[in-house]
Amino acid sequence: MQLLVFAALSLSVAADSIVSTQILSETSVEASPAVVRPHITSTTPVQSLQAEAMQKLGITDVSEALKLMNGVSVKDYGGLGGMKCVSIRNLGATHTGVLYDGIPVSNAQAGQIDVARFGSQHLSEVRIGIGATQDVLTPAAVESYSGLLSLSSRNCNQAQVSYGSWNTLNVSSCYELTEGLSANANYRHTDGDYPFRIKNGDTWVKGNRNNDRVDDLNAELNYRSRYWQVKGAGYFNDRRLPGSIILYNYSSHEHMREANGLLQAQYLHPIGTHWKLVARAKYNHAMTHYNDGNQLENDVASAQHIYNYRQNEYYASGGGMGMFSTGPVRTRVSALYDVLHAALHSNLRTARSVQRTTHFGVLRADATYRKHTLQGALLYTLNREKDNKRQAWSPTLSANLQVWGNSRQSVHLRWMSRKAFRLPTFNEMYYYIYGSHNLKPEQAREHNLGITYGVWFEGVQLSVTADAYRYRVDDKLIAFPTAFAWKVGNLGKAESRGVELSMHVSVGSSCPIELSANYQWQDARNLDDPTNPNTYRKQLPYMPKQTANGAVTVHTRWADVGYTMQWMDERYSSTMNTFRYRLEPFCEHSLTLSRRWANFELQGTLQNLTDEQYAVIQYYPMPGRQYRITCKYFF
Repeated sequence: MQLLVFAALSLSVAADSIVSTQILSETSVEASPAVVRPHITSTTPVQSLQAEAMQKLGITDVSEALKLMNGVSVKDYGGLGGMKCVSIRNLGATHTGVLYDGIPVSNAQAGQIDVARFGSQHLSEVRIGIGATQDVLTPAAVESYSGLLSLSSRNCNQAQVSYGSWNTLNVSSCYELTEGLSANANYRHTDGDYPFRIKNGDTWVKGNRNNDRVDDLNAELNYRSRYWQVKGAGYFNDRRLPGSIILYNYSSHEHMREANGLLQAQYLHPIGTHWKLVARAKYNHAMTHYNDGNQLENDVASAQHIYNYRQNEYYASGGGMGMFSTGPVRTRVSALYDVLHAALHSNLRTARSVQRTTHFGVLRADATYRKHTLQGALLYTLNREKDNKRQAWSPTLSANLQVWGNSRQSVHLRWMSRKAFRLPTFNEMYYYIYGSHNLKPEQAREHNLGITYGVWFEGVQLSVTADAYRYRVDDKLIAFPTAFAWKVGNLGKAESRGVELSMHVSVGSSCPIELSANYQWQDARNLDDPTNPNTYRKQLPYMPKQTANGAVTVHTRWADVGYTMQWMDERYSSTMNTFRYRLEPFCEHSLTLSRRWANFELQGTLQNLTDEQYAVIQYYPMPGRQYRITCKYFF
């Protein structure tokens, strides 16, 4: 059941889980934007991928871009239209916030966002920030997240059509109607019936995915002026759900429809040279219809097979910032206040109608002395829901110190310590049988220490970063068995330690070559029950010890070449780290070639070159080798 998949994302014991670049005054050593680049002068780890890079690498949606970033895992439930959620440093998808053109994207029901719904054609940048935000005018609500995915749209004038394996068609266009007013739309269809080969016990199972058809449509209208940014968007999805491959049974009849509409606006107004005021507002309406496909004709059993949900979310935010200088010290101070009201209506007998109002208030400040930056934030959260009242204080402190540098190179040290939390989702509190009404928020303590190096000389740019981190989660929300069914409770504890290494190299001007490489080692352990040797201090579900990825782009006179690689070590689908739950390591390669003539561009992409057979989530096989041909026209 896809509904159970949504619930499992919220109930799972697994920790699946906008910032602005600061430029050195003498010269910039930030890498050029042709591939994923780390930001060496930020106080916390930041990576970004620009529109140019996404084009050259053949990236079509945000989930593909995130797979190339360090410390980021994409929970992919298989299928070309499968749900894809992002987790940063294994804290869980619910600890990762999404900011779209400066305003948070939210889902009170499931607690995470399906990032595959965001196409890349009309985006100027995809950015991941771990820990504190560098922008003191960012909404207060995002301060509660341990990681922030920021998406920035752009005005463009182009249309494209792509066709690929398994009857996959994608048609998209973006156009600037008048000055400041632009529109974009994207339609996607796939049959999704790809062949697979998956290990089931001691044998290999072969077959074709079925019930995997997807049709979705996304459209936006944007207005931008000196002070205003307004967005109206609509999204519709009609998908068949393939289900998992268990005991040779890969037949499924599940079906889900989703519809979403939103209107959001942001107003930013400077007052003189030292003050800025900001106001934001959003209304979001979402509907979900799910049928598990198990209802028989004249079925009068008590089991429920059809689920209908309606969500209404109202969001408002306001605040201001002041900028001051005292000699060589530059200081920014801001105060922001957000209110989010969410209402869920469904045909569930335990949650016909539930409502939640959450208040966020944050004070932020940063001070810069020469090449040294110190940042701090204090977030207060108040949540009201029925008879429940929850409140929490979340402090953050981070710093970036330049320990050595000149006009061509610099070395920086950075440090961060913060406390974060996340509220239980509506699924965790009210989902039929599984939900528990009196849950406490998860509490996370995060620490990061890193060193960064950047250099520029004779047409060569190089940046290297290394970060060590430690995260601990208390009151972790987990599902545990009772006498009759699974329930959710605050019983879990988890700890994650790791090291991340990133490098970016840019060489040449006439035939530029851009290369980025990332490596992560992590030790993520379950600390829940010391009396249970089968699970205590075992590796958390779906957390590999090692991951690595890389990207290369080469621009020649004849064509642009893009290559990506993603490698993941073994991992387990349960805290019982036995052979039964083990997932094999995998390595996936992709290659893209593109050539442009005047206003026309032709691009070919071959994904999973070696036809690797693997699964990110156990029993949800991923597609093998596939192709995509794309034609673009620039107005």
